[in-house]
Amino acid sequence: MRNIVKRVLFIMCLILASAGTGSYVHADMNQTIQVMVNGQLLNMNQPAVYKNGRVMVPMRAVTEALNATIKFQSAKKPIVIKSGSFEVSFTLGQKTAYTNGKKLALEVPPQNINNTMMVPIQLISKGMNTDVVWKDVWKTVAIESKHAASEVVTTQAEALQKAKGFIDGDNSTAKIKGQELLRYYSVNLDGYNNGVYLVDKYNGEVLYYSNSDGAFQSISRRNALEVLEAKIEAQSQELTIDDNDEIKIINGNKYYAFNVEIGDEKYFNSYVVTTVYVSVDGETFLMLNKEHQVAGFSDKAFSENMNAVSLRVKALEVLDKKVISLLGNEPNLMDDGEIKTINKQNYYVIEVCFVGANNPYYYVTTAYVSADAKSIYMLTKDNKVVLFSDKLFVQYINDALEG
Repeated sequence: MRNIVKRVLFIMCLILASAGTGSYVHADMNQTIQVMVNGQLLNMNQPAVYKNGRVMVPMRAVTEALNATIKFQSAKKPIVIKSGSFEVSFTLGQKTAYTNGKKLALEVPPQNINNTMMVPIQLISKGMNTDVVWKDVWKTVAIESKHAASEVVTTQAEALQKAKGFIDGDNSTAKIKGQELLRYYSVNLDGYNNGVYLVDKYNGEVLYYSNSDGAFQSISRRNALEVLEAKIEAQSQELTIDDNDEIKIINGNKYYAFNVEIGDEKYFNSYVVTTVYVSVDGETFLMLNKEHQVAGFSDKAFSENMNAVSLRVKALEVLDKKVISLLGNEPNLMDDGEIKTINKQNYYVIEVCFVGANNPYYYVTTAYVSADAKSIYMLTKDNKVVLFSDKLFVQYINDALEG
């Protein structure tokens, strides 16, 4: 089975520069800063920056990761962020903010940088009731929501056993060395300097840091992927798995999201059969059913999704043959997965193009093919949907060539 897999790498920090959860983060201005929120490294269009020796982070990226809400008012009124029972308000360019009505003095004012609203990490820590730690070795700010003791689901002993389950060879010298990044148990092997295991005390996820490439890999995600591969291989050898490093929180639990796809080799269109969600422990599988609702994984529901995709591929093949008979050569059919309702019936939307003699790319029309591939409509130049006409289609080809 072919697998399109992007392995999951998490760049994390190993040495705790400050054991406390203070809000003042000092940093070298030449450093590149990573921002981690609740164990997830953020992918930010505008990275964190330094201003007057203080770290500033993109407000929207961080607040969204913390499930906080932002209220923008007029340009002269404060911006308000709400997170649970905490509310912080501030104004761009001003060093005074208010958290639940109490004044908070900022060393660096919130400001726009490269069209991105940036706020000092102090505002996130004090204003949103989070813990913050600076990991100097990997130049990372770790931001963590406050946790109750009852949220810890993995003990140190359990974390050690989880890590040992992934350690090759003699693991008798594996030991818990402490906690890192506010949420992980660190598991080391005596005399082994190639890497370290981290176990998340809130969800049991196991990560491995490799000293050779300076990055963390989610061992739990890799294991979930391998289990899913075996599961879908029984369904079809033509299926592929696309891992975009996405996660989804379902009923408060973390799941890895994988797109299961099938493609047509001729036009390289890739069709998502479903998205499968695998729990961190690799034991619970959920999926998107044909109504696009998250439900328990079942072979029957998976087969229904497979059949729906097969119908679309068949429609593409029928249109392909029809166009070839009119063009005399191979068309380019572009299928982005859209559906259009015509006369209360769903039709697949497929753009018809072709490559000319001198290699220009010509758009001819948009075709609409019914699910049973027995009915085809097309789009006219004045944007009307009409029954497919061979004569009109050939005319559009000639018009494209002349234009």
